[in-house]
Amino acid sequence: MLSLQTATNAFDETYFTNINGSAFESLRASSYFREHFQADLNAADTLYLLLGTDSGFLPIYLENHMPNRRIIWIEHPQVLAALPELPPHHWSQFDATALETQLNASPEHLKVVLIPSVAVAEKTAETAYLDFFDQVDAAYSQWRNHQNRLTNQAFFSNVFCSTWPIASTLSPA
Repeated sequence: MLSLQTATNAFDETYFTNINGSAFESLRASSYFREHFQADLNAADTLYLLLGTDSGFLPIYLENHMPNRRIIWIEHPQVLAALPELPPHHWSQFDATALETQLNASPEHLKVVLIPSVAVAEKTAETAYLDFFDQVDAAYSQWRNHQNRLTNQAFFSNVFCSTWPIASTLSPA
């Protein structure tokens, strides 16, 4: 359970101190992101899963500076409930079924990339928040490993089973 504590900076931005620490204390959130958010969100045919919203400011920043990106926001349920405005396409946990639905509905083949928010990457948040994202990362890794196994199985099945003449001539004794 999080203990969401807020502060308001000189720019009238209210943020969660137990998530972002003092990051927004003396800087506008947008200035902070220009300096600290280094993720490259310009890859074509990519769906980004962003871990955390940095007190709700990161979705606004990305919409203003990098519009038209395919992003699903994954945020702790308590933070989602406390945000004044929810980001579009948000989840309160990693949802492999919803991800598969999203990928299958897309007309193009999408890569999926997991990117942490600044608070998650810099580990400025309280332990309960970081533990939540460790669980999300583990679920994502499990999904990614499963996808890799399916891809490898399909590749080997197509390449080796169809080209090895011995495989079709072997029969049980």
